[in-house]
Amino acid sequence: MVPYNKDSLQIDGEYRFSEEEALKLVDAQEEKPGLSTKDIADQLGVTSYTVTRHIKSGELPAERKMYKGLERYFVKEEDFKMYASRILSNKQEKLYDDTLGFYLFQTLYDQDRALLL
Repeated sequence: MVPYNKDSLQIDGEYRFSEEEALKLVDAQEEKPGLSTKDIADQLGVTSYTVTRHIKSGELPAERKMYKGLERYFVKEEDFKMYASRILSNKQEKLYDDTLGFYLFQTLYDQDRALLL
């Protein structure tokens, strides 16, 4: 924080700060009201956009709250745990085929319904 009277310090020795600087200090001490979309995305290995999309569709309960001067989505820990178990169970395993030299994102079967790997 930078006082606006730094160069003209009064006899009493007090610094004066703008309201904006004081609010920055309050915001820095503010406790986070839950998990942010970025926190969730980082933990699950998905994008923040995916998490936000699931919030807007109602798949993930969240509340908009003020934090550090911005209104953001925050998710309760218990809601996150339920969401995470659902997302991780639905996440498809990515398989790499050495013979073909690329990743298979879909299970492939031959005509007799035998799994090809």
